[in-house]
Amino acid sequence: MSYQQQLSPWVIHQQLPNFKRIVVARFRHRNDSEAYLRLISRMMPQAKFAIAFEMQASDATTRTSAEAAQKVPSSVGRD
Repeated sequence: MSYQQQLSPWVIHQQLPNFKRIVVARFRHRNDSEAYLRLISRMMPQAKFAIAFEMQASDATTRTSAEAAQKVPSSVGRD
């Protein structure tokens, strides 16, 4: 994900057949994306759109549930 994309995490996707999607626009603020969604929904009533928040997780902070479970102290949950 580029730096410009990180600055604009709110994304409007057009939903296509076969679970495909294309990015229509990116926004820095949610209310801007909602306003644009209302506008394009009026212009293209037959199309389906969705708003998503895309955020890149760094490798250092991303862990699988198994890794997270291994890091839990053994004293947790015991009385």
